[in-house]
Amino acid sequence: MLRRTVTAILCTALLCSGCTFGFDDALKQVQQAVSPTPSPYPVHEKETSTFYYDQLSEAQKNIYETLMRAKDSYAGHVDLGAVKADDFTVAYQAFTLDNPLVFYGQTYTWTGCSDGDTITAIDYSEGGDYRSQEAEIRNAAQAVVDSVPVESDTYSRVKYYYEWIIENTVYGSEEHDQDVRSVFLDHQSVCSGYARAFKLLCDLSGIPCAVVEGTANHAAHAWDLVQIEGIYTWVDPTWGDPVYLNETDVSHINYNYLCVPDDLLLLTHTITHSAGSNENTIPDVFSYPACSDWSLEYYVRNGCYFTSYDRLTLYNWFIAQIDAGRTADIAFQYSDDAGYQAAADDLFNTGGYMRTILAARYNSVTIRYETDDTLRVISVSLEG
Repeated sequence: MLRRTVTAILCTALLCSGCTFGFDDALKQVQQAVSPTPSPYPVHEKETSTFYYDQLSEAQKNIYETLMRAKDSYAGHVDLGAVKADDFTVAYQAFTLDNPLVFYGQTYTWTGCSDGDTITAIDYSEGGDYRSQEAEIRNAAQAVVDSVPVESDTYSRVKYYYEWIIENTVYGSEEHDQDVRSVFLDHQSVCSGYARAFKLLCDLSGIPCAVVEGTANHAAHAWDLVQIEGIYTWVDPTWGDPVYLNETDVSHINYNYLCVPDDLLLLTHTITHSAGSNENTIPDVFSYPACSDWSLEYYVRNGCYFTSYDRLTLYNWFIAQIDAGRTADIAFQYSDDAGYQAAADDLFNTGGYMRTILAARYNSVTIRYETDDTLRVISVSLEG
């Protein structure tokens, strides 16, 4: 599988305010000059889910709320008063992860004391008309939400958004590939853009969702945590894109990472619980719920999951798929390595039983297949 490294999300540049005495004296002096703390901001009344906000301390929530007020006014400059740098780092990461429409927030400069322990203001590095750009993104995303079939349940909506992003986005680096513009306006992105676009669609539909950052195969990566009818599950739209996976057939969608439990996701993905960058990492900040329910896993939900290998069972299931008109991308999964390997041998090895009987039934057939040894998934297409 092809793995791509995600560009660092937060870049900071130091603008010193000239403080030359101790942190406590500097903080006290600046605090005396700022206005009283404003009334609480109604974060939970907003359309975005607040997965990260809910994990913050009171000081960090106050910073987050200040950033939200600035977002509402589309301000490029945000006065913070005087806050501890570590609190700002945690709050800012929570703010940008919770709010995919802060597309301009990937880089900023900060003003504070020269020792770096106090921050008084930030300025977003990217200029422009945030208001009109947000409207354009929101309209494009809302059009996707409005195109979902009316009778769709929550799972069907999640699946629809997964498919839409994959079908309408070319995997590849571009100017805005760390934010939602890359998917909804430019239609080319990397994992950060895929994950944030998926969250925005969920937000507009009232589906709880969080962007999750970590690593996959030792490279930086981003994906999503989504809650469906009370069940937490993982969705990785980037890994559903055959272009990203470097598959030979790019015309189909890979469902291996649609609504997967911990048992599957954590075979390849590692969650980052810290906040900040390599230069300033604050460990053990964010926690995530267990995703232990298998009922939403794509192959389980669609009756394509086998707990052991039985030749007749697989053959009858396979023929039922063909009789229903499916000859391409007939995918199924095994719970154990022994069953997976036995099925693969019967289908793909010369003289294999399944290969022989399918060829006899359909006179002449070419079996094209793809396998995922990690998740024990086999995808078969019959040609000829």
